[in-house]
Amino acid sequence: MRDCLKFVFEIQPEAWKGTNRKWSGYQHRVDLIHPGERGESLNLGLFAYGGDSQKGTMHTSLNAQACARITDWEQVRDWGESVGAVITRVDCAHDDFESRILSINQVRRWYEDGLFSTNGRPPAAELIDDLGSGKGKTFYIGNRVHGKLARFYEKGKKEGDPESPWMRAEVEWRNKSRMIHWDIVVNPGHYLAGAYPCLAYLSTQQSRIKTIKHAATINYAGMVKWVKTSAGKSLNVMLQVEGDATAVLEQVRRDGAPKRLEPYVGLKEALPGSRNEDVES
Repeated sequence: MRDCLKFVFEIQPEAWKGTNRKWSGYQHRVDLIHPGERGESLNLGLFAYGGDSQKGTMHTSLNAQACARITDWEQVRDWGESVGAVITRVDCAHDDFESRILSINQVRRWYEDGLFSTNGRPPAAELIDDLGSGKGKTFYIGNRVHGKLARFYEKGKKEGDPESPWMRAEVEWRNKSRMIHWDIVVNPGHYLAGAYPCLAYLSTQQSRIKTIKHAATINYAGMVKWVKTSAGKSLNVMLQVEGDATAVLEQVRRDGAPKRLEPYVGLKEALPGSRNEDVES
């Protein structure tokens, strides 16, 4: 499995961090922590193994940060099919950066028009309302107990920009009463578009890098605003005393990155100022 994570999922052996803990019935849990060049680290997921009740199986859970680093999804599919690995959960998402079609009100209309119904029965629905606070609303469709849950939420606001129109549609599948085919990792848009009648309009491709850059830009701007508000005057005094911005920076800088920017550390295309082109995924 160590070789598999290295050559298929691009997680190097040095990312393995033993925890001396059990996990979900497995005897051993290993956290997958990507070591950064400047002391920062990035959590990529976990690997678990051992335990008589698990009958020789192993479990790997990779989060969004780990998935963003994978460059060859066809290789992932081929590996999964070849060894008979079972996908127990997968999330697919579509981003509407300008809210041209997606909005909380639109999703509510779709629900009221029966466009999420199966066999004539409407699924459960729940709206989490921010009551105008700017923190972002979320509309849930379905129930993960039944293996399928949709989330429609104001992603830009949840990332910290109260004025952002960025909306996200996300569907979570679990292998309860269904088998999740490995083809979903290569053609996620096809499965997302087919999840409900109202999502049939979705494109089959999403710009992975555009999504990463959008989130990183919002969080970077929030960090700059926080520094200006909390320490701007102090930095101004230090600049007057030192007379040199580099000298000021060397006194106050620390290794690592703020937690909200950790997912983008090491992704050269993510942070503002990058010249990399969008990559279709």
